[in-house]
Amino acid sequence: MPAASTIRLRPLVISDAETTWKWRNQTVVRDFFSGHDYRVTLEDEQHWMQNQIGGDQPNVTFAIMRTDTDELIGMTFLKNINTNFRQAEFAILIDAAHTGHGFGTAACRAMLAHGFLQLQLHRIYLKVRVDNFPAIRSYEKCGFKVEGTLRDDVFKGGKFIDQFSMSVLEKEFSTKE
Repeated sequence: MPAASTIRLRPLVISDAETTWKWRNQTVVRDFFSGHDYRVTLEDEQHWMQNQIGGDQPNVTFAIMRTDTDELIGMTFLKNINTNFRQAEFAILIDAAHTGHGFGTAACRAMLAHGFLQLQLHRIYLKVRVDNFPAIRSYEKCGFKVEGTLRDDVFKGGKFIDQFSMSVLEKEFSTKE
């Protein structure tokens, strides 16, 4: 598994949309993505990215870059940041060509470090489909624990699918791999 030094995080820029919209249209991404399951246009992605970069939403959004090739391979987010409760929701999207190599786990650890060490968050949480085994394994490696099951939380492919609610607390987070 790659160490955190195999990736670096950098701010997203509008021109990244030309790459990221292709990822959102990958079947495997749409199938496991909790949100929409329809194709998006480049214009949709550019609009979404502009809201992420320049909007007034309480979010932190980064591009995930491979350090050996400087290739953009994904993006990660802390969204719905609540400074009163010191918590945020984690999300990540990795290009299907780069999954299964540990880059997502490395990026997750880097984003957790940012959330706990820079933003001084206490709790970072996420939702993941119960059948997304690779993602669940990666989240557990990063310290996330299942808190409960959200029954029939997503409707995909004509059926309802459960999701796990998972979180990690600052006292449980470790910068060790």
